[in-house]
This record gives sequence, structure tokens and C-alpha cells, in this order.
Amino acid sequence: MDLKKHVITGGPGSGKTTTVEALRQRGFPIIEEAARAVIEEGLRTGSEILPWKDILTFNRRVIAVQLASEARHTVGTVFADRGVIDNLAYCAWGKVSPPPELTVAAREVLYHRVFLLEPLPFHEQDLVRRESPEDARLLGTLIREAYEDHGYDVISVPPRSVQERVEFILQKALNV
Repeated sequence: MDLKKHVITGGPGSGKTTTVEALRQRGFPIIEEAARAVIEEGLRTGSEILPWKDILTFNRRVIAVQLASEARHTVGTVFADRGVIDNLAYCAWGKVSPPPELTVAAREVLYHRVFLLEPLPFHEQDLVRRESPEDARLLGTLIREAYEDHGYDVISVPPRSVQERVEFILQKALNV
């Protein structure tokens, strides 16, 4: 069986993690969001590797974690809570040049489908998700552009219930 990695992406607060968790509950393997894991680790340990302190070093760490997580999956249908290319959008948003390892990874890592969750009608911030609603929308646009610039047809997922989003994604991921 071939590997079909699908990316679930979108701006902060668009419901990615909730949607990915619902896919996990349906029995699909998941690639956790590397950026959130790195931020949570940084907050827990007092590390300076945080996007609001050092976006370039943070980005390098996220790429390493993301690539290691993706490498664990070799067959089947897998859903990723963000993909490598998301990091290009975050570099653009942070006004930093992408590190060379990101540029290489963005060319080499392949995804079967990319699903961009459209913004929800509300936006919640937390210790990890600090972006304003405006920044979240801008990041969603930058993410779409980054994937399109790398040749992906980005599939928009409208703001519906979690189950409706999951059904929409599965229909596109499994029947196409």
C-alpha cells in the first residue's frame, strides 16, 4: 500500500487540531503539529526557541521535528496537522528568510492532498496561539499561497461542524 499524506492546515484557530483529532478517532494515523509541540516544550523548559523570541531558530527546530514525525509513516493514509510548507508562510509573516533546510524540505516532501480550513466565526487565543484574528487570517492566506506556489491544488474546507468537515475531507481524500 502506498503512502498518502494529507495536510490539514489553515490559519491559527481555524479548527485544525480539533479536526485532526476527529480523524484520529476514526482510526487514521496522525502527524501531530510540530510547531505547537516545540512551543509547549519551550514554555515548559524555559527555552528561548519560541516564535516570538527567535523565529528563525524556532523554525529550524519545527522543521526537524516535522520531518522526523513524517518519516515515521511509510504506508497508508495519514493526516498531518500542518505540513512543512506551512513554515514558509510563517517565515513570510515573520519577515525572515526561510532557512536553507526549509527550502530543501519544501521541494522534497510530497503531500497527496492539502486541505485548508477556512476561518471559524470566532477566534480564541491561548499560551501557544497568540496571533490576533487579523494575523490568523493573514497567515491563512500566506499558507494557501505557499502551498499553491509549490504546485498544490489547495482544497478549501468551509467552516462547518467538526463532523461535516471530517466527512468532506474523507470524501476528497479517499474517493479521489
